[in-house]
Amino acid sequence: MTHRNPMVAKLHIAKKELGLDDETYRNILTRVTGKASSKAMTDVQLDAALAEFRRLGWVPKPGVVKTVAPAASGGTGDKIRALWIACWNLGVVRDGSEAALRAFVKRQTKIDDLRFLPGAKAHRVIEGLKAMAGRAGVDWVEHTNPRICVVLGQWRRLRALGALTSIPPGADADALVNWLFKCVSGCRKDPVHLTDAEADKAIALLGRWVRKALAKTAGEG
Repeated sequence: MTHRNPMVAKLHIAKKELGLDDETYRNILTRVTGKASSKAMTDVQLDAALAEFRRLGWVPKPGVVKTVAPAASGGTGDKIRALWIACWNLGVVRDGSEAALRAFVKRQTKIDDLRFLPGAKAHRVIEGLKAMAGRAGVDWVEHTNPRICVVLGQWRRLRALGALTSIPPGADADALVNWLFKCVSGCRKDPVHLTDAEADKAIALLGRWVRKALAKTAGEG
């Protein structure tokens, strides 16, 4: 049994409890993740699909899926690393290196190797990093793509620091993403169709702006 099975099982439970037929269920999965089958999804996409079912009214029951949580290798370890880098690009951690991540995880769990991190402790680390990003301005339900949620959080952080004066105050999520990718990254795609690589490029760029703005603020203080 892999660490993905509980998430897939929850999707099927949500389908049943919401009374969805196969076609409606797959249409929702495709709309949210671009994939009609949960077996083809990444952990991030599974999280997004579960969030959508919760938005549609599904309420998970405590203990609905019972399993022994495996170590945080593979997708879960990658998710922890991605969140750590996101926090670095939001300016809430000073060092985005693997060594700094290991030190952080050890402080939280007494274990410094993600390969040996039990699933329950991995979940605690993930939720902790998401909370850190949330305090920096990330709203994880603002967009179906978590990477775009990070971009929007960076935008709010930069505006709060007075470092983004060219974007209208009322710019919505899609307007911001279009501005960013047209004017900065040279990408003219609709936000829904951005690749992970394109979104990562924007996050890295805005991360440099965030760190520069924070350094300037610290210098002025």
